[in-house]
Amino acid sequence: LSRFYLSASLKRMADAVLRDLFRRFLITHNYSQTLRAFDTEAADDKIRDLVNISAQRVFILLQFQPSKIVREIQKAITVLDVYALDRIWSGLETCFGCRLDKAQQKHFELFKIHTYRTLICEAVKLKRTDVVTSFFSEQKSFDLTSEDWRVWLALPFTSDPPRTAPFCHYFTRTWVDILLLSISNFLCIIFAAVLTNPDDFPTSDNVSSSSYFIAFF
Repeated sequence: LSRFYLSASLKRMADAVLRDLFRRFLITHNYSQTLRAFDTEAADDKIRDLVNISAQRVFILLQFQPSKIVREIQKAITVLDVYALDRIWSGLETCFGCRLDKAQQKHFELFKIHTYRTLICEAVKLKRTDVVTSFFSEQKSFDLTSEDWRVWLALPFTSDPPRTAPFCHYFTRTWVDILLLSISNFLCIIFAAVLTNPDDFPTSDNVSSSSYFIAFF
């Protein structure tokens, strides 16, 4: 990245791509009034400033793809790859954790917890007791003595988890679909916030120091 340069023509292209990405986000979420204001004020100084950010940051922003991140999360759950899930959430926290407000941080942690719980329930469904046992004995991401996790220690010893609260809904396809969609929407919100505030762009330092760069760029 340190050797990456944008020519004047590429800068203009980046500007067009940024505008198009933001317009698509507004259209997808039916923010019609914001879209009209955006189109009306497209020549505003804040928009022009997006072109003037460093080449590295433009490159990073254009490569940030919420849909790809969600696919990686889904893949990690499907193949029971706890370490991949660790890398994904660690990378996201490195790049965006300090930029989240308190409410967003709470949602971030909840989504993180739900993905791990979904993975271990998938392991139970596939009778992969080794994955379940390994998670509870080796993971360091959560405090398993906390109230949120204490009941989950009983999962390996529960005779019928798909019919037992609080595990049951994690075994449904509807739950997984809703979880992934919610994470996608959450990441899009973060993306939109970063897009409109160049000062919040992830830097090349915290991207290159994280496996997030490898996983999603």
